[in-house]
Amino acid sequence: MNICLLTCHSVTNPLNLELARITAPNHLAYAQRHGFSQQTLRMDWEPSKLGFLVALKKLLPQFDMVLTHGSDVLMMNQSITPQQVAQKANHRVGVMFARESHTDWPINNDVGIWWNDPASMAVIDRMIADEPVWRDYAWIWQNHLWNVMQGEPDFAKKITLAMPRDMNASPGGDNEARWKCGDWLCHFLGHNEFTKIPIARLMLKKVSADGSYHGPTTTYRRIKRLSKRDPNLVVLAMPNYEGMAHVETFNASLFALFEAANKAGQTRFVKLDGGGTQTPRMRDLLLYKARNLVVDGKQAGRIGFIDYDMIFNLEQLLKMARHQAPVVGALYPKKKPPFDWCFTPIPGKGTMSNGLQECAEIGTGFKFYDLDVFDAIIAENPQTEYDETVEEFRGHAVNFIFHDQVVDRHRDSEDYTVDRMWRDMGGIVYVDTTVKVGHMMRYDALQLRGNRP
Repeated sequence: MNICLLTCHSVTNPLNLELARITAPNHLAYAQRHGFSQQTLRMDWEPSKLGFLVALKKLLPQFDMVLTHGSDVLMMNQSITPQQVAQKANHRVGVMFARESHTDWPINNDVGIWWNDPASMAVIDRMIADEPVWRDYAWIWQNHLWNVMQGEPDFAKKITLAMPRDMNASPGGDNEARWKCGDWLCHFLGHNEFTKIPIARLMLKKVSADGSYHGPTTTYRRIKRLSKRDPNLVVLAMPNYEGMAHVETFNASLFALFEAANKAGQTRFVKLDGGGTQTPRMRDLLLYKARNLVVDGKQAGRIGFIDYDMIFNLEQLLKMARHQAPVVGALYPKKKPPFDWCFTPIPGKGTMSNGLQECAEIGTGFKFYDLDVFDAIIAENPQTEYDETVEEFRGHAVNFIFHDQVVDRHRDSEDYTVDRMWRDMGGIVYVDTTVKVGHMMRYDALQLRGNRP
């Protein structure tokens, strides 16, 4: 049987391009294993998928069957063929999609098996003709297809619906069943690009050289945001250390900035100060407060560590606070010559068109995290819990997260330790090269008080 594997992905989203680079070898290996043709459709995915339908209409007559999917799909068990999946569902004509595994939505068209027959062509032609109807729907022609199926029984006969386990396994929800990682394939439904990339890397480690899947894996729980935290409630954790002379001036300026920030949109900021102990411990205590903070019945969803010697503006604060990247830091220079940027690049990882660059670690002077990241780190490292003795927190179970670490006989600060813990779990650390903030020197701080060294 002459079969084509058609992978479709956006060319306008740099994170989607990176995801495609990661998953493409898996798709090609699967096609070559079974003697299938493999093609990639690269296109501007927004605002509609009309281009996909037009391309598929030209491609389908060249093959007996076409399997379509996006770059957010991995073939986990490569011994299974689309013919076997179709046979199991008694899919003999038209197109086959699957239901979703962890939502109420009745159909998902991201993975499809299309026979080269009049029924499939009729579905394609109908969706192309109805583009003015569905182009503004939330899920575009997926919505419209389901609506037509409900209203036109004869049209519905052209579409077979498989169960999620057979054709649309998607890690997510509270059920960690092994099949959700893919008896055949795994579709990263419900994840954004920031979480799809690390999940793809983790899942690929479960596919052996012979194309068989070795699971189960629950690593997606470490990356997927499963909690009820509110991403719009942002804690700004402000460690004050080394008796900084300019704190009063900084606070006066900061108050006005927070007032403006809280009026600037849906993001709500809560400021927490820390002092009276060493910086790593101070960060742990501020993190403890943030993880347990509830405002108006909502748990804080994001934390930004900002040192009192950072120089930044409202636009930079809002951009970092609203970032979708789970871990992202701004560029700022070190205090000592040669004044390099305070982050460690990864060889071969350049800056993407959106200004983001994957890095090994980055300083915590102006850095934002999803609090789910720390929930995941702590869940994976229960040995970090201890009984705090600092008076305010006495008797509380705090976690020893921010601490120095010796790596290759080099002592790294607590900033970098957390990044290594996150990356060891499959997470990614980003630097946003478009956000460059200042790093105040002692001389600058004294000048703010009208003094001279």
